[in-house]
Amino acid sequence: MLSFLFPPICPLCAKELLDKGEHICKSCSKKQIFIKEPTCYSCGKPMKNHEKEYCSDPKNFERGMGLCIYQKPVTNSLAAIKYKNERKFAQYYLEEIRKRKYRELLRLKADAVIPVPIHKKKRRKRGFNQAEIFAKGIAEMLDQPMYTKIVERIHDTKPQKQLSPGE
Repeated sequence: MLSFLFPPICPLCAKELLDKGEHICKSCSKKQIFIKEPTCYSCGKPMKNHEKEYCSDPKNFERGMGLCIYQKPVTNSLAAIKYKNERKFAQYYLEEIRKRKYRELLRLKADAVIPVPIHKKKRRKRGFNQAEIFAKGIAEMLDQPMYTKIVERIHDTKPQKQLSPGE
């Protein structure tokens, strides 16, 4: 009954899913959205050269891991989670993380999962922190605790999408 009133929709294009058991529509399933090897060992970005281990991008972190190429339709889908309260779309990404990144996540031997915090003003406006949704799913996947009070965002900074790569 609920699926009749609220039919499942594709988390990438937001079109109604017609085939029972489908997670994404046929059109989106043909799109190459997932990062494939080789990737930069440090940041996880796709690389063309199989012989290099690291890309030349400047980094101020030790290790990153990516699931999808950050372009449409992924950007639209993630924006829908963040700004249109389409939290149910996160489940699709968490399932793909389990399928594609689970072993890599286990190798990190994490003791806990800590989501990137958002400023309290943004949290009040949005009602949730999208990073917590993903962190909770990953913490459950790894059977590890999630801590939300360890790191606090004090400054209400500009959104990353408004910053240059150097910033």
